[in-house]
Parts: sequence; C-alpha cells; structure tokens
Amino acid sequence: IKLATVNIAAASKERARRVLDNWVVPTSCDVYVFTETSEGDGTQLISTDFKTAGWSVYQRATDQRDRGVMIASRLVATECCQYPQGDPAPGRSLVIRLSTDPLLEIVGMYVPNRGNDPTKTNRKRAFLDCWLHWFESNTPASEHRILLGDLNVVPPGQHPQFLPQQQFEYSWFQDIQRKGQLYDAAQKHREASHESTWVAHTGEGYTYDHILPQRSI
Repeated sequence: IKLATVNIAAASKERARRVLDNWVVPTSCDVYVFTETSEGDGTQLISTDFKTAGWSVYQRATDQRDRGVMIASRLVATECCQYPQGDPAPGRSLVIRLSTDPLLEIVGMYVPNRGNDPTKTNRKRAFLDCWLHWFESNTPASEHRILLGDLNVVPPGQHPQFLPQQQFEYSWFQDIQRKGQLYDAAQKHREASHESTWVAHTGEGYTYDHILPQRSI
C-alpha cells in the first residue's frame, strides 16, 4: 500500500488542478491525506475528481473559517466514529480503517498553528493533549495504525527561526511516539538528505509533515 500526505494550503481551483496534474497523478498512491483543506473551490475540485474516478473521499465538517483534512482512498474503507472528546478543532483530524489484511487504521491530521497568539497557543496545546490521550488509550488491538499529515511540530534538532518552537511541541512529538507506540518513519531519510517538507521564501526549511507508523509495521 502506498500512502502520501500533502498540504494544499486552501488551494484555489487553479492551483488545485496543478496539484492533481503535477503531483497526485504522477505519484499514483492508494491513499492521499490532504491537509489545510477548506470550504473553497479548490478542495471541492480535488474531492470531485477523486469521486469521479471511483475513489472514496472522507471529510469531517469544519468551521467555515477553519482548515481541515480530507482523505481519498482507492481501497475499501470505513470512517472511525470514536474521536477524542473535548477536541477544540474536530475538523482537523480524520480516522479511517482500510479493509486490508490485517486492517490498517489511517489517522490524518492537520494540527492547528499558533503564531504568537496566546489563544491559538492554548488551542494547539489542547488539541495535542487530547489526541495524545486518544493514542495512548486507544491502541488498536486488531489492526495496524499510521498517523500522517501536517502536524505543525518539528522533530528534535530543528529550531525554526521565524517562530521558535516551544517545549510542549517538542515534547508532544516524542510522547506521541512513546505513548502512541509509533515511530518516525522518515527520520533516517531526513537526516541523510536534509530535505524539508516546508520551505519559506527565505529558504529556511523544516519538517512539519510526518508519517508515523505503529512500531509493529
């Protein structure tokens, strides 16, 4: 099974078409996790194209001003209905289970950003805390699990200059692996290639997008 995650940055209709033609079609994956989706025409175009091609498309309702997650799967899947209580941004997460053997649970996530706004910082902290508890208390017994998406946290050793990461963000990235029984699948590649998943206009680049499989995978 081939999976991928891509942040579409609330794409316009024109840019969404370029994402599909220049990135999605050439990669030919079985499951795509799209993050920073919106209520706009670009997200709708991506959703419609996949549905027209016979894929299943999953989304959760979001506030019109907020951003969310969309998962497109060519494999048979069902959406999980057991989400964490008290999630301050429920539209930014999505869980589906693929009907593979063994079953595979896909957790797509677009973690809220915080900037320098204390209110947004508290929202991000609450989001991370409730999902950490969910992973810790909901270890899948009969299937495997993969968390992927734009987690808006960087791994230890990366220190963004434009917005220094706080200790709770570093700690969460380590805790989600330890308590959630996941591992950083891209770590060796990242350290060898020095590639970034996000690059600013200044050339400053960091790893905000991650794929974290269950340790047994």
